[in-house]
Amino acid sequence: MGAFGVAAGDSALAQAFRLDLFYCIGAAEAVLDEFTDRVVAGSRYLGCGAGALVAAVMALGLGKTGLDRLMDAAAQWESESRSTLLGPLTTTAAFLRAQLDEVLPITTPDLTGRLFVSVTRFPSMENELLTKLPNKQCIIDAIMASCYQPVIHESPIRLEESVRHMDTHAVAGSYSNRLPQYDGRTITVSRVPGEANASPSLDRAQRVTPKADGPESATEFARRQGDADGRTYLEGLKASGSITLCAFKGF
Repeated sequence: MGAFGVAAGDSALAQAFRLDLFYCIGAAEAVLDEFTDRVVAGSRYLGCGAGALVAAVMALGLGKTGLDRLMDAAAQWESESRSTLLGPLTTTAAFLRAQLDEVLPITTPDLTGRLFVSVTRFPSMENELLTKLPNKQCIIDAIMASCYQPVIHESPIRLEESVRHMDTHAVAGSYSNRLPQYDGRTITVSRVPGEANASPSLDRAQRVTPKADGPESATEFARRQGDADGRTYLEGLKASGSITLCAFKGF
């Protein structure tokens, strides 16, 4: 059984959130392609911000279909944001909650102990990894809290007793723990160069950037980069013997 942790982005801007989301989706696609179905199904998933959405899809076993639905939701969000006067301001939370309700299955299994979502308790600003997630509403509330950013989102998320041991408000997990880990074997993912196991190398990040006038969008570039960085790290695990080859497809 493994663990995979995905980070939130530095910026509260909606575009940064989408880039983080697509990078994590690319890394998740690499995991699905490289590891056996048994390993994917038996692993724990941790996430912060945009990474929490991807972690939830993976923990629920929605596979590439679920990842595709996340990308469709992100594209719709971008389109709707451009059509409003204030862009994503004042509408992000409502839209994100509605999209999560559509992406997650109606009957959602108990993800307690399988999905961990990084949030920052407010006003103490202490980190907490939420894992008491027995139903769909608890999962959505935890993700909403992990993604919360001032101005972009309307208000802090109130977490009820069903999610943690006492009622509290929570804001973005990135304020206190943007790269959650279960243990020393957690495979971490982040779009920030050099921050995680699967992340852009510092030298390549300086040399390679998407062209604004090119055929490839910034989000698709982020997805492709996440996929490539994920595969590079997993190939290193194979070569080093850090994980038994039986965990990988083709062995």
